[in-house]
Amino acid sequence: MSTELLERSDEWSVRRADVDEVDGIRTAMFGLEVEAVRTAAGPRPNRVLAAHRDRFAFNSVSQGFPTRSRTALTDDVVMAIAVTAAPPGSRWCEIDLRPGSLLLYGPASEHAGINLAGLQFTCAIIELDALAEHADASMSRFAPPPRGVVREVALTDATLPLKRALDSCADAAGRNGCSLQRPADDVARALVLA
Repeated sequence: MSTELLERSDEWSVRRADVDEVDGIRTAMFGLEVEAVRTAAGPRPNRVLAAHRDRFAFNSVSQGFPTRSRTALTDDVVMAIAVTAAPPGSRWCEIDLRPGSLLLYGPASEHAGINLAGLQFTCAIIELDALAEHADASMSRFAPPPRGVVREVALTDATLPLKRALDSCADAAGRNGCSLQRPADDVARALVLA
């Protein structure tokens, strides 16, 4: 595994990792517990871009080799995932993935996945308390996704801002020296509204 620290400030740490071995995936992904098994060779390593601070983690992943995986969230966070590319056969939690898929994970949810080479996705993991603060600041009602539930949501006027915010966070994390605070706040606001 090769890891490059792109940026470190008082609040944010941004890393890029090229992961050749499954153990590296556990190291590279911030904010959730990952168990993965490599199932075949692939054309390149898995590439992970990870940004985190104390209450927010962001990961952008490009699968270079296929894996089967299980992940688990703690009971004080939620996760949103936007799928950018999905080879046929990529499947999470009995959901067949496709480009544009948007998934929401409730606190304490678990994820089982078939991740084929070519799968690309971005995810944000946010503490429930931080989302409640964003809801209070915007005077919005907020109900977190149900505990232990993973669901795919349709792209609608209510959820499209979340997908756009996740894409914006990926762009910002990939640019050295670019502040992630605003894109992270946009993800939190969009998640509250979605």
